[in-house]
Amino acid sequence: PSLDQMNGPLSIIADELHVLAQEGVFVTRTSRFPFGRKVRVLLLHTTGDQPAIRQLCGFSAATSTNFCPYCKLKYQERNNIDYKSWTPRLWSKEKRYSTAYREAKTEKKRTELVDSYGLRWSPLHALRHYNPMRMALPDASHMMACIFRHHIRGIYGMSTRIQDDLRLGEDEDEASFTPLQELSEAWLVLRRGNSATLDRLSPTAAPDLAALIHTMQKPSWLPKPTSKPGDPSEGSLKSSSLRRLAEIWLPVSLIREWGPYPKGSRERRMLQNYMHLISASVLLHKRRTRQSIIRRYHHEAHRYLETRAELFPTFSVTPYEHIMLHFSWFLERYGPMQSWQQLLMEQRNGDLQKIPTNFKFG
Repeated sequence: PSLDQMNGPLSIIADELHVLAQEGVFVTRTSRFPFGRKVRVLLLHTTGDQPAIRQLCGFSAATSTNFCPYCKLKYQERNNIDYKSWTPRLWSKEKRYSTAYREAKTEKKRTELVDSYGLRWSPLHALRHYNPMRMALPDASHMMACIFRHHIRGIYGMSTRIQDDLRLGEDEDEASFTPLQELSEAWLVLRRGNSATLDRLSPTAAPDLAALIHTMQKPSWLPKPTSKPGDPSEGSLKSSSLRRLAEIWLPVSLIREWGPYPKGSRERRMLQNYMHLISASVLLHKRRTRQSIIRRYHHEAHRYLETRAELFPTFSVTPYEHIMLHFSWFLERYGPMQSWQQLLMEQRNGDLQKIPTNFKFG
């Protein structure tokens, strides 16, 4: 469904939630109350990937002027990573824009309101206790997957087809690794090269980047990685597979390639920049958290964007990377992201997508 199409079925759910919150429902029997008990139900938060959250809660698109659901930073100012200068959006002041959207008589007027204030009406806004600026949680797994994809494919440019020479079955100590200079040339070809430049490399230089992944000793429970990371023939990686590639296989390859360079060189700085991102992801996915971990997460996420701006000034901060800096607040309020991640819901979505339909909404 697009934009307001979701409001029809969502209004039915919102009406039921309103009754459950205000009047409650009588449960005839529970384990602690054999004669029944009246209970009230409140919607504590909604969570999902960014497109779903924006549509569900009435926020404007990620590329609109008011792109952030949580602060008033403009899209043109998204490279500002000084979070202390961000002004939070307050539902007590923003709710009137949602009401104005609902009462607008023409689509032109509604479009003007969304462009000006970044908010449209959602049936969830009728719930008295619901605050979309504080209770709409972005799913961390989807967010980090999009950030990894942007960094690996967008910045590093890992999308060129490469030959497959995995040398499976060889002992790691006996494997003939490629010299550092040839690996560097192979890396440039992997980023910007073609079949002609690939042929000019040594026979082992190009495939060694992918082969290194498969020569590693890894636990038996860890799934086998993709043989050609970044190759379009591999299809779209799931968020879990992309996270394993980004957090396990790629760091080892980058450390092996860029680690020998002297401290302060561009290669070492690029490696340190990437490790800031990995550290932030690891801290974000911890099953337990505390204030020191939250502060460390925010530091690593901020340092990643700060050092990346120095290394790659032509790449702007994406909406996902901006929201990554908001996550420290969500961790403080809602605890570890494991308690509200969407892996189970993603499995259910996969089951629903297998049901034959006519692809018509309603």
